[in-house]
Amino acid sequence: MNLPAYGVTARVWLVRVIDADTIIVRLNPTGRNDLPPVRLLDCWAAEIAGPEKVLGVPAKHYAESLVEEAEQLSLFIPDEALRDDEGYVNVFGVVGKFQRIYGHVFIDSETTLAEKLIEAGHAFATEQELDDYLVSQGIRV
Repeated sequence: MNLPAYGVTARVWLVRVIDADTIIVRLNPTGRNDLPPVRLLDCWAAEIAGPEKVLGVPAKHYAESLVEEAEQLSLFIPDEALRDDEGYVNVFGVVGKFQRIYGHVFIDSETTLAEKLIEAGHAFATEQELDDYLVSQGIRV
């Protein structure tokens, strides 16, 4: 994966996995101040509700196993994800209607959670790839 040259990186601790491509972390292992949900960049997984749950629930469980077994998690927020539409820096890159952080979560500094999910067939690098797959499986029309 080619990461941008600029951004913010921090060690983080898992709070919980919402679904395979969205997790909640905190900056302090014993603190109570969770960050907003982190939406993984370059990662599109099936939803955990509705007709997609047949794929989404196993993907979530796989993501949970990866982050729970990790010795260390790191969050990298690329510079472009830290800026709003007018170019102003947002605190921790919180953007969008769901008020999420967009970033990459590294597992033990080696690879990203997104890469692991994609390698295992639980996610796709683009929304179009996910849509095409769901249509080919008769899950989405």
